[in-house]
Amino acid sequence: MRHWRPWGACLGVLIAFGRAEGGAVQIPRQVLVVYSMGREFAPFNEMARTFRADLAERSDRTIEFHEATLETARSIQGANEQPLVNYLEGMFTDRDLDLIVALGGPATLFVEAHRERLFPEVPLVATLDVRRVQESVTRNEVAVVPLQLDPAGLIEDILQPLPATTNVLVVLGANPLSRYWVDECRREFARFTNRVAFTYSNDLSLDEIRQAVQQLPPNSSVLYGGLAMDAAGVPHEQETALTALREVSNAPMFGVYNHQLGLGIVGGRLVSMQAWGERVADAALRVMDGEPAGRIVSQPTVPGRPAYDWRELQRWGIPLDRLPPEAEILFRPRGMWEQHRKTILSGVGLLVVETSLIAALILELRRRRQAEARAHASERAARALSGRLIHTQEEESRRIARDLHDDFNQRLALLSVEIDLLGRSVSTADEAAKLQQLSGHTRELASDLHRLAYRLHPAKLDQLGLVPAVSSMCRDLQQHSALKVHFTPENIPAGLPVDVARCLFRVAQESLQNVIRHSGAKEARIELTGEEGGIRLRVVDAGCGFDLKAVSSSAGLGLLSMRERVRLSQGRLEIRAVPGQGTQVELRIPLDHEDRTA
Repeated sequence: MRHWRPWGACLGVLIAFGRAEGGAVQIPRQVLVVYSMGREFAPFNEMARTFRADLAERSDRTIEFHEATLETARSIQGANEQPLVNYLEGMFTDRDLDLIVALGGPATLFVEAHRERLFPEVPLVATLDVRRVQESVTRNEVAVVPLQLDPAGLIEDILQPLPATTNVLVVLGANPLSRYWVDECRREFARFTNRVAFTYSNDLSLDEIRQAVQQLPPNSSVLYGGLAMDAAGVPHEQETALTALREVSNAPMFGVYNHQLGLGIVGGRLVSMQAWGERVADAALRVMDGEPAGRIVSQPTVPGRPAYDWRELQRWGIPLDRLPPEAEILFRPRGMWEQHRKTILSGVGLLVVETSLIAALILELRRRRQAEARAHASERAARALSGRLIHTQEEESRRIARDLHDDFNQRLALLSVEIDLLGRSVSTADEAAKLQQLSGHTRELASDLHRLAYRLHPAKLDQLGLVPAVSSMCRDLQQHSALKVHFTPENIPAGLPVDVARCLFRVAQESLQNVIRHSGAKEARIELTGEEGGIRLRVVDAGCGFDLKAVSSSAGLGLLSMRERVRLSQGRLEIRAVPGQGTQVELRIPLDHEDRTA
């Protein structure tokens, strides 16, 4: 079992390797903090936390804290201090300390006992109760920052609000420091024994103390002095034991320190450990600034103004008129006026302004609604116009495609035949070759006009449906470009609405044209899939991709036309593109009718 636990150098350190002021590097100040029971044990944890923060904030140089814990102060049987002495001696043999701060009587006794061997020249700031100064501080080079507890005053603070009290359970631990206070309490409580019976918990475990506070007789109170370690040898950090006892106690609980207020104690004249920590930091700064430690005189930290927890007063039925006139009541729910005074005053002050604003707001709201209605009407009109324009475009494309196919294409075919006949009647081979070349150009022109007519209006879409039309388009593109297109239709619903089929075809057509013109890809993939409640089109290529944001800000007519067609079909168009990683165009259109696979 370990009997000492040094926290080690640089634990909880505020380190900087120096600040340059005027070119000079500042060396951090070295401060050793010796804890009586560990930094997280109440009540010293509250004082230590304030001391460290205040010292670090107020010092003009970085503070490097080193910590050591005196385990013997919270051990039931006591422990050998020699391992800690050896540790500190080895740790600080080659390290110059600027200050030692001993937190509590046991820590002060330890440092004074071994100071000549360990730190003969290092100034000491000692923190302990005034009762222990004479026995603990034996040298003059010590700045004592005392605490003055008032055990008798604690009983007076119980009897004033609860004058019928006849039994007090004093909760203290089993470690040496607690046993010291058990003896002090017995001595100072002697003048109350004619009206109050005192019992002490230093021979009980926490579980046994919990049973005791559940079974206290009427007119009892609990004075919680602290429980760093119970009789079973179990340590209890912070105020966990106080919280555990408050949960089951059948009698009011009183405490010693102000940080316990709000954790279950009724209240009284309490000691501020934070104020004590600030005084310790002040003495430490004065010593490190060169003032002799023995000349520093600090006034004792004493119990302050009475303070009470309103919730505990209500819980135990303690009337406020029994409390001292100067008492401060905390945690009291504020009344309606106290809670909402500013709101009420502000409301009254703003009532006139709000009344005048209401009419203006109503008028503004009416104007806004009228403007929104006009905007919605304009938007609906614009959408209707857009739909009519697309419909008109399709009809015009159909008419032009029909003229190209039925008129110009036929005439070009007839011209090609006439040229061929003319080539047979010429006498020279040279003339025949020229006419044959002219006939080939004419046929190419006719083929181009045919493809143009198909792009303007794919007759197969109306005659055979979406899948044959897309397949024909893919074959045509492969024949007249270097692009290889893989088309995969799956579960295509029969009887697609004309506008849906036309939208899907146009998006696929425009996407493939963009692949040919811009991507540089050799292959593209078209997936046309029927899904539950709709149909999905996906066009993917592995080309150069593009910056979607840049293109969206300056979108051309093709992309705008695609988006407008999709909107009119109540679909959703997503374009994913990354430069150098290709492009994916995905379109989903909902279908109202039941899907039937073709």
